[in-house]
Amino acid sequence: MSAALAGAAKRITSPVAILEAVLGLARPDKFGLSVEAVELIVLEFLEARGIEIRDLPPAKRTVALSLSAAYRYRAGRHGLNLGDCLHYACAKYYRVPILATADAFTKTDLDVVP
Repeated sequence: MSAALAGAAKRITSPVAILEAVLGLARPDKFGLSVEAVELIVLEFLEARGIEIRDLPPAKRTVALSLSAAYRYRAGRHGLNLGDCLHYACAKYYRVPILATADAFTKTDLDVVP
């Protein structure tokens, strides 16, 4: 991940990605930290690396892009879920590759950085 971030022309993320990261890291079986504590750590991480938080695309574009992703890539056991479809919409709208470990994104038309 460090090399991918260091080499990226644009470093952006979305509120959905931050929410997902914070909730995942604040799970009781992870680090024993509260949502509030993890939020501060994640925001500090983003700021230290020059990662800009961008809004979701305009509402109609978010709907169109995320539903297009759902229609094309949701099927199957490893298809995109709701959050993934929103991540897809952001990457597509802002024309950036997606930093993802999920195999589901490799089956999309996005450039994926593992």
